[in-house]
Amino acid sequence: MQKSNPLFRFFQIFYTTHLMYYAFFVVLILHAPVFWKCILAPGIIFIVEKVKQKQKKNVDCETIDDLFYFRFRRQRP
Repeated sequence: MQKSNPLFRFFQIFYTTHLMYYAFFVVLILHAPVFWKCILAPGIIFIVEKVKQKQKKNVDCETIDDLFYFRFRRQRP
């Protein structure tokens, strides 16, 4: 995909704005005195989910076939 492609430019803007949510929440917590009470429970759930995602990415597989075997194995009646 070439960088001059309009779709690539749209994706860059989309990706950058979605990475800015870290800064958005830090600024919001610092400037809104009651906001931290509202974000505490969802924030903890979000952090736990991100940690579990990181751990899941570090799973070792011998080959791609092993991964597909375990993910798509179904019991037949």
